[in-house]
Amino acid sequence: MWTSLIAIVITINELMASNAGVVMSPATNFDSWIELYNPSEQEINLGGMYLSNDPAMPTLWKMPQDIGTIPANGFKVVWLGSNDILSNQAPFKLDCDGGTICLSDKSGQLITSVDYPTAMSRTAWARTSDGGDTWGWTDTPTPGETNTTSTFASERLPAPVVDQGSTLFHGSLNIKVDMPEGATLMYTTDGNMPQKPTSSTEEEEAPVDEWINWIKNGDCESNDASCLICKNGDEGGKMKTYFV
Repeated sequence: MWTSLIAIVITINELMASNAGVVMSPATNFDSWIELYNPSEQEINLGGMYLSNDPAMPTLWKMPQDIGTIPANGFKVVWLGSNDILSNQAPFKLDCDGGTICLSDKSGQLITSVDYPTAMSRTAWARTSDGGDTWGWTDTPTPGETNTTSTFASERLPAPVVDQGSTLFHGSLNIKVDMPEGATLMYTTDGNMPQKPTSSTEEEEAPVDEWINWIKNGDCESNDASCLICKNGDEGGKMKTYFV
């Protein structure tokens, strides 16, 4: 009966395969992680349950007793990787190329599993509502907390393509940058951070928003381009992207 109840209530609520400098694990590394959600009215002890990144081997890792519990109506982060440092972290990681993560009960029966897509750096794959059916990408991960405070997007702009690499030069240098539609290129020639966007009309009295976040647009190993986000940058409260 207890196993049946668990099978109903535990869900994998959020995960992050490419945690490049975003959330540090208890092992003092930027390990991958998953978040479990328990909407029931009683806490659930995870000790003795199984976690696996291989559906053919659902009992790949038996979670130790000190893994802890999921509180009633609460969340629990399980870290993956750095098992040689902390034994209550899984001995495997999420795959940056996408994969499956499985949670099984103490008898090895599958409780829940999630297929996740190819990772994007510094971005979490999460349910848009806790325990809901809809998933999305967010650059505001909430490990151990509700997902309802996150901002979600259905797609991510590709990185700009620059036809010149880093180089020392004298005189002039012609550079071509192919920009994704809807983005604005901002740059400086003295190595300083570009200033925030200014108003296009003198009549606009509302202050222009400060930079609110660094976003890294690239692959799982952090080989990416940098850009800044200015919230409420256009009509409708959408975000504008400025590559720098």
